Amino acid sequence: MLIKVFGAAVQGIDATLITIEVNSSRGCMFYLVGLPDSAVKESHQRIISALQVNGYKMPTTNIVVNMAPADIRKEGSAYDLPLAIGLLGANETISSEKFSRYLLMGELSLDGSIQPIKGALPIAIKAREDGFEGLIIPQQNAREAAVVNQLKVYGVSNIREVIEFFNNERELEPTIVNTREEFYAHQSTFEFDFADVKGQENVKRALEVAAAGGHNLIMIGAPGSGKSMMAKRLPSILPPLSLGESLETTKIHSVAGKLNRNSSLITQRPFRDPHHTISQVILVYYLVDKIFFLPLRPYKLLISFLSMKCILLVRVSTEAQSYDEQEKELYDLAHFYGYKDKDISSIATKESAIKLDEEERFGLNRMKELLETGEYDCVFAWEISRIARRKKILFSILEYLTSKGIQLIIKEPRIRLLKDDKTIDEGAETIFTLYAQLAESEMRNKIARFARAKKEGFNKGKYMGGKITLGYKVSEDGYWEIDEEGSKLVRLIFDMYISGEYSLTGLGKELKSRGYFKNLSVTSIKVEMSHLLKNPIYRGIRTSNNIYPQIIDDDTWEQCCKKRKENRTRSKTKTPHLLTPLIRCICNASYSVNLMDGTYSCRVKHNAVEKGLTHSPDVNVNMIESLAWYVAQIGRAHV
Repeated sequence: MLIKVFGAAVQGIDATLITIEVNSSRGCMFYLVGLPDSAVKESHQRIISALQVNGYKMPTTNIVVNMAPADIRKEGSAYDLPLAIGLLGANETISSEKFSRYLLMGELSLDGSIQPIKGALPIAIKAREDGFEGLIIPQQNAREAAVVNQLKVYGVSNIREVIEFFNNERELEPTIVNTREEFYAHQSTFEFDFADVKGQENVKRALEVAAAGGHNLIMIGAPGSGKSMMAKRLPSILPPLSLGESLETTKIHSVAGKLNRNSSLITQRPFRDPHHTISQVILVYYLVDKIFFLPLRPYKLLISFLSMKCILLVRVSTEAQSYDEQEKELYDLAHFYGYKDKDISSIATKESAIKLDEEERFGLNRMKELLETGEYDCVFAWEISRIARRKKILFSILEYLTSKGIQLIIKEPRIRLLKDDKTIDEGAETIFTLYAQLAESEMRNKIARFARAKKEGFNKGKYMGGKITLGYKVSEDGYWEIDEEGSKLVRLIFDMYISGEYSLTGLGKELKSRGYFKNLSVTSIKVEMSHLLKNPIYRGIRTSNNIYPQIIDDDTWEQCCKKRKENRTRSKTKTPHLLTPLIRCICNASYSVNLMDGTYSCRVKHNAVEKGLTHSPDVNVNMIESLAWYVAQIGRAHV
């Protein structure tokens, strides 16, 4: 059986009609569709308990519940009552004859009692607009909703009352409120009257001016001077609310859940007198909420801005671009949105937008680190390109910000990523998508241009990046030229090697002793010398990508090549060290000969030092072998 029950969803300070369709068929499953949130889905368990306690059974058939329109998100527990009534109606436990004439809302407790809801007044207004005969809501909200005329408002305290009402077993008494009579009767009723103040003429004059003009007022004085006393009496001289203002104010308070139980219209102009110990955030909340009557959502946004921090994302890729210009404009933009300097964190980086990997982008990674603290709620960027030029990285960042509910504001053109309800803005999403496609195409063209320019530069002999070889430097116009100091060192190295007085190791030691290559070890210098002595660019030849001026003449180069060939082909006689297998360290490792120092030393000496172990000292080769020879000769003579 298919039946329909009617409820309402509060959006802002207005309500939208929600049709709850319940279909019962053969089976044993329960489905709830129509974009419900977790609180709505949990109503299933509350309904089961409420019905069981009151002597009713939950239908055991296959049930499908649709909350239409399905594209509006349903939030909160106020749908418990219409869902429960709909389920019983689909199972024919109660009569559905009167369902179309009434709108129902209410939260169920496990014992079946009905708890108050938020937004009863806008729901009642919507019920009257859509032609419903009556509204069934919790008893605590009845007087609030009864402000709306031409609508029967029934306050109930238990689900049994509602079931019996639809089964024609009980009559409900409508709540009646004479709106105008109550409004004007309580409009001038104040607990504290300004007329009771004696003296203090200057202060009284200031309060009268503030009340007449709708100004804020700060009172500073010694304890006991009358500040709190006069502040309590200021509402009695505020301009009275009109009936329209009263209704609008009551709607805002109803949606916010700030109305007192069993209250109707707010008849006195809202007023707050916060003490000096109040925080800045709550102070603004009071002022905005009770004096300026801004709608609910904007002041919540304002409070959020004042209580949170923001990030300025500044990026340049060339020296020609300016940090300062971007940063100044973004600071101004953040100030426009209400952020103070102490709440603003700037991330300024110089890095290329061509980088493919997001992990390589320091600025973006630093931004994520700050956002993970939970103290930031907004990111400002000068242009979309300052975030990323790569489609992959850009959409990754947008997805991250959206999932965290972090607002992104672009200055040029002015774009806001999220709407006030923290959902992505469709227009902004379209702009980002179009930009990403264009930027990706532009980036491919730019990479191709870079490659062509690099090839042309190589062909002309220009420096196109990379390590600068010893002996050369780059001229102002970008071409290779000889570095006088470096070239002298290169010629010295060639001459010393050609002389035959130095091996590569000896050459490294000598250069280091003369103050060259101070930061390198002898072994590292040896490797560098090996590469340098066989590097053909010093002859002034053209390589595959550069043209180098000549430093080493052809004769010197030929002599160097001949010397290197001799060293490679020279037979290397090995000096026998017969004691190597016989000498052992106290760590039980064998000894080996260190040709650099001419000593026997422990093979694992370095490991022993790292582990804090002791080892035997090094022994001079000539000394220990001479001693061994002497002992051997004595033994031979004795034999």
